[in-house]
Amino acid sequence: MAKLIVLVALAAGCANIHVNRAALVASTLALACDAGQTMRAAREGWKGQFEQNPVMGSHPDQATVAGYFVGAIAINSLVWLVTPDRHKSIVPAGVIGVQAAAIHGNLQRSLGMCGL
Repeated sequence: MAKLIVLVALAAGCANIHVNRAALVASTLALACDAGQTMRAAREGWKGQFEQNPVMGSHPDQATVAGYFVGAIAINSLVWLVTPDRHKSIVPAGVIGVQAAAIHGNLQRSLGMCGL
């Protein structure tokens, strides 16, 4: 649903602040979901799996995972904040796309929805 909202906003050239905020919230939730899945993998000792994000390394510990996602959420928010209103939903749309792929891959690895 969040993707649909962002795509409609982009197609219409919408600068509505509510849509822009919804896009930021959706991208932050997607990052949090991936964080939960990755934290679960780290907590369970990776069990023959590995992290595909090269920034964290192949088997990051929980502190590394937490630090990475706190930084990612902060950067996502800061970029959104400095982006002109007309284009604010573009960055979250990209984040949602990347995170949707990561979340799907994590589900295939039996890491549960958002690590639950």
